[in-house]
Amino acid sequence: MAIVVLMVLMRNTNPRLRIDQAVRFFWGILVPIALVAVLLAVYGKAHGIGWL
Repeated sequence: MAIVVLMVLMRNTNPRLRIDQAVRFFWGILVPIALVAVLLAVYGKAHGIGWL
């Protein structure tokens, strides 16, 4: 029973995305977040801020 519940949960919580939806998500949301992270890392390295 636990295996069936696990399979149902995995199947229902991982939706199928079309290519255009995935590309829009990655370019629209994840790329700006990644760019901010890179800029913060460069700023932190340049100013000697260890936690940033």
